[in-house]
Amino acid sequence: MRAWVGIVVVATIAAFIGAHNYQKPTPDTNARMRAFITTIETRAASNPRDAYAYLKNAVRTDDTAAYLAHYTGHIVGGALYDMYGMDGMSTCDDDLLYACFHGFMLRALDQGEDPLAVVQSCKEYGSHHTSQEKQAYAYLVGCVHGLGHSFFTMVDDELAPALKACEEFIDTDVVLYDEFKKPMLDGVLSCKEGVFMQRAETARPVRDAFAHDPWSFCSFPNAQDRIACARYQGLLAHRLLTPTATTIVSICESAPDEDMKNNCYHEAGFTESLVFEEKQLSVPNVIAACAAIERPYGVYRCTAVAAATYVLEQFPNWKEAAHALCASLNEGSQACFARVALMTAYISEY
Repeated sequence: MRAWVGIVVVATIAAFIGAHNYQKPTPDTNARMRAFITTIETRAASNPRDAYAYLKNAVRTDDTAAYLAHYTGHIVGGALYDMYGMDGMSTCDDDLLYACFHGFMLRALDQGEDPLAVVQSCKEYGSHHTSQEKQAYAYLVGCVHGLGHSFFTMVDDELAPALKACEEFIDTDVVLYDEFKKPMLDGVLSCKEGVFMQRAETARPVRDAFAHDPWSFCSFPNAQDRIACARYQGLLAHRLLTPTATTIVSICESAPDEDMKNNCYHEAGFTESLVFEEKQLSVPNVIAACAAIERPYGVYRCTAVAAATYVLEQFPNWKEAAHALCASLNEGSQACFARVALMTAYISEY
């Protein structure tokens, strides 16, 4: 494994602001964006714990703060490590799509912390949740997924060493089960999905090559790598192709095997809900996009994940939207409501 000390982390605002998109600021808000980032940087340098509290309050009342929430959460997370070392992780929580954790882990690894120690801290962090299922969700979806993002960034956007780091430093003893009680996610897969999501957000694949054959970007010998890659084909398409409502679904339908299709459907629901909410389109647009999937399970998974995304993102109309999405299903409606109930209970512990 390559040494982590001395690698320079390069991160732009564009890499992270998309995680909390409500409505993109217009060009005349650029000054406000710069001012808010400067405020967070200044506060974080002197008192990162106070800065985090300030940030979480600001995103609930200020559109610019909400748009920059994930990016500025990274700033605070890095500052927490700078001031408190590994003890600073205790300040981070599940808010802002785990931005504090992501920034903290990037800085910790950049400063030479043992990845195994960071993983152990991740496991300890989730213990405040009341059930094993919620602890697993916090550890896998928040912390370990964020480590995948960090590994990819730390090795200068190279897939092979980032995926190897997931296999070397993350174990599979924690498992997240889906609403059908089937194993859905373990540590290594969650980490690899973080790697591929970071690639989709920040790397520079060739646009024409992706348009010609999107699945060439997931042609790995390891089946788990292919499955992890499939999840973020929708996000990559949104970034490269300016897709229509059915483009992402069509890409999923053309996946080489069933496991890749299923993971692609999952991200289709996530991406469609974010894109349509950002464009202020109605929930029926999300329903229609998912309904275009040929296979009933694909329709279910796309719709259920979209419903869960409305809950987790706390969009202004999240309760009504999640109910409408689940109610639209001919098959799997009750399972969808169960997923929404799980996510609602989860966010109640933030």
